Amino acid sequence: MKNPYLLHKHNTFFASSDISKRTLLSTFAAPGNIVFQILPLGLCSLQEDVVHSSVDDIERRLQEITVSEMSEKDDGESSLMLSGKDIAVWIMVSSASVAEYQHDLQAKEHNARWRLALLANNKVLMGNIFDPRATSVDACGNHGFAGTHGGFFYMWELSSGRKLTSTQCFNCARVSCVAVDAKSSVVAVADDGCQLLLYAQKRV
Repeated sequence: MKNPYLLHKHNTFFASSDISKRTLLSTFAAPGNIVFQILPLGLCSLQEDVVHSSVDDIERRLQEITVSEMSEKDDGESSLMLSGKDIAVWIMVSSASVAEYQHDLQAKEHNARWRLALLANNKVLMGNIFDPRATSVDACGNHGFAGTHGGFFYMWELSSGRKLTSTQCFNCARVSCVAVDAKSSVVAVADDGCQLLLYAQKRV
């Protein structure tokens, strides 16, 4: 087994496990939040000032980290780092407070509320919603990809937050899924009507 470490979510907390040994390594509490989806971005060295920072300061920290460099680390090294106490994990998370979740149920709608979060010291440090229109996201290296309620698809640079490209994929249709293949860099974008578009990126 090349990488035995697994990061998984429950309703109000995250956990990392060694599936080869069937052992739980650590948990990260997210009280008051219902978690729908998670997307791991990378690892970084944990610093105490990050854990005690405000939400805005936490989000600015991502600009100081080269996500592509973290993603290029050897799998074995990255796996071992998951269980280290001095390591934090950057993720994108789709979540809602209990009040937001109840509102969505009454309104019969679902708002993904994607945001940046940091898993550190058994806590989940949530950032602000980065785009309330975003319905599906994916990431590869230093690039993030998102689809929106209005049928738009765009790509941005994770380390700086700079939008790189944007296009209208579907007219009056919600993007239901965005997925990128790390090997070919091809991005698949689908809508609720099962239309599928493929975008090929130029490799630098």
